[in-house]
Amino acid sequence: MTQTNGHGADEETKVQYVLGELSRAEAQAFEARMAEDAALAAEVRRMKNAFGLIPYASAAEPPPEL
Repeated sequence: MTQTNGHGADEETKVQYVLGELSRAEAQAFEARMAEDAALAAEVRRMKNAFGLIPYASAAEPPPEL
């Protein structure tokens, strides 16, 4: 698990957590950090919500003039 500094999780770690790509130990450590950092936990919840909407996105055909 990577960090940008001693205080916060970097974007890659948050995304890996949301996608379930961290090892069990890494996920548990990250969950412990979220338990103590309300802002981090809120950001991860927002990411989970956003990622959850991806299946509902649809690709639009470009206009014919392109």
